[in-house]
Order: sequence, then structure tokens, then C-alpha cells
Amino acid sequence: MKFVFDLDGTLCFNGVSIDQDIILALKKLEEYNHEVIFASARPIRDLLPLIPQFRNNKLIGGNGSIVADKGEISVVKLIDENSFEQIQKIIDKHQLSYIIDDKFDYAASVDPSNKIFKQLDPDKLAQKIQIAEIKQPIKIILLDAPSIVENELAELSSDISVISHANEGNFDITSGGINKFTTLNKVFEIDDYIAFGNDHNDIELLKNAKSAYLIGDPENAKKLFLENQVNIVPKDSKEVAKTIMSLGKEYE
Repeated sequence: MKFVFDLDGTLCFNGVSIDQDIILALKKLEEYNHEVIFASARPIRDLLPLIPQFRNNKLIGGNGSIVADKGEISVVKLIDENSFEQIQKIIDKHQLSYIIDDKFDYAASVDPSNKIFKQLDPDKLAQKIQIAEIKQPIKIILLDAPSIVENELAELSSDISVISHANEGNFDITSGGINKFTTLNKVFEIDDYIAFGNDHNDIELLKNAKSAYLIGDPENAKKLFLENQVNIVPKDSKEVAKTIMSLGKEYE
């Protein structure tokens, strides 16, 4: 069986590491001859430091905009040139903090106090470059944005996809028509899988799974409109590891 895991809030609860109990459970899945796949909002660059033991597995990054397989990174779909220019104008207009991911390098203006800062290229694998040097924009994060930005993004072309974290004032932007599930399905040709997730960017991945596990509580499932579609696992490393181990045996 193929197991697909989100990372932050699903396997990683501190933004920098995954508990050893979960790592051992993931390794046990592979011992049972299951395939372990990771699908994250992070670009591949920021995903790798969390899972060095699995760096050659199938990896989906940037909410589906980029993939890696056996260490080879490939862009799935870029943000189109016109949308990229319009988003830059929004950044300038509101003097927004941002992260713009290229295939591997990035441009960023982020306050070190922002929680996302510690997740940004923690192993110093990439180069921080200027926006003008971005040639393959795969994902943009706008941080601490005023509410009007949501309306301005909505007025842009349908060629972009926006995931709003309105309670934080953050917006994740990728090219339109892609998400973790579409990339899993179209690039890796996988549609029979078990999924673990916790957030808005996991909804399609969870909805299309053979069996879906939401890390959190029933209120979280309700917020994501996934009631009666997911199994709830408490946000606890030992509970997550125990569930993974149990499923590994069940589908052996």
C-alpha cells in the first residue's frame, strides 16, 4: 500500500523535527513493503531537512507545484508571468513580507520573529536571491497581510490557486489547478493510497484517499468540511506513530 503524509502539523509539531517514534513507524512501513510518500506545503529544499532518511522517496512540495523522486527535482507547474507581476505589485503596494520559491533558491523578506522563519532553508541548501532573479516561481507566501489582499488576489486570473490562512493573514499561492492530490495522481499516477493530513492544503488529498486520517480533533474536521470522511488521530506523536504502525500491519 502507498502511504502519503503531510509534514507540518501532521508528523512535525515544532517546525524543525519529527519525533523519533514517528520516524521508526515510517521505517517500519517500508519494512512491511509499503511505499512512504511525503506531500508538503514546503518546497523540496525545506522538506529535505525534516526527512533525511527518506530523501530518495517520492516527495511532493509546494502544495503540488514541485516533486522529487530518487533525489531528482522537477517543477510541475509555474506561476504564470502575468500573475507573478501582479502579485509583485500587491507586495509593493502593501509592503508585505513574503517568500517566493524558485525551483530551489528563493527570495524572501521575513521578520526573524515569524514562526515560518525557522523553516526557511534551515540547512542552508539554497541561495537567497532577489525577486528579479526568480526564473521559475513555483510558490509564493504572503505573510501578515491585511484582509484587503484576499480580495485583490481573488481579482487576479484563475491561473493561480490561493490557500488562505486568514486567521494568520497568510496566503499560499501556486499555479492554478494543482494541489497535492492532482500531482500525486497525474505525476506519480497514484490513486489508491492512505493519507495523513491536518490542514486546508490537505483537503483534496484526504478526500480522494482510500482511507484518510486527520491529525487534530472533530472540530478540525468540521472546519475543513471533512466530517464523516476522515478518521481522527489526536495531535500527539505517540498516537500518530501507533496509528501508522497499526495500519502497516493491517495492510501487510
